Amino acid sequence: MKPEDLSGDWTYRSFRNAPELVGDFNEIRLAQTDLKLEFASDGTVTGSLRFPAGVPASEQGSMEITGRVSGTDPLRVQFRGKCRAGTPWEAYEYAYDGILSPSMAGATDQRPVLAGTVMRVRARGGDKPAAAGMTATFAAVKR
Repeated sequence: MKPEDLSGDWTYRSFRNAPELVGDFNEIRLAQTDLKLEFASDGTVTGSLRFPAGVPASEQGSMEITGRVSGTDPLRVQFRGKCRAGTPWEAYEYAYDGILSPSMAGATDQRPVLAGTVMRVRARGGDKPAAAGMTATFAAVKR
C-alpha cells in the first residue's frame, strides 16, 4: 500500500497509559474524534483533527496537522497538531509518532490503523490545565 492510499477520514482515539486494570475504559479515555489526513507523494502529511466529536462544526476546535512519512517498512508517520492562535484552544499542540499496523492473512473486517504515541508539546492553563510532556497511546482507524 502506498502512503497516498491512506488519505482520507479516520476515527481517532487516545487513552492514558495506565498500567493497572480499570473497571470502565472511560477512566483512561482522553479523546475520540475526527481526523483527516492527506498523504502526498513526496511524503508530506497534512490534515486536521476536529474536537470534540458529535458537536456542530461551529463549536469544534481544530488542530492543523503537518508532518511527514518517516519510514515505509512498516509505514511510519510523524506529525504535529497545533491549534490556531486567537482560538480558545490556541495552547493545544501535540506531537504524534505512529506506525501502520500490520494486516493479517485470512482476517476479515480489517481496516488500516495508525497506532502510536502522542505527546503534549505545550502546557496549557484555563479550566483544564495540563502539563507539557504527557504521553498517551493513540489509534486511528481509517473510515
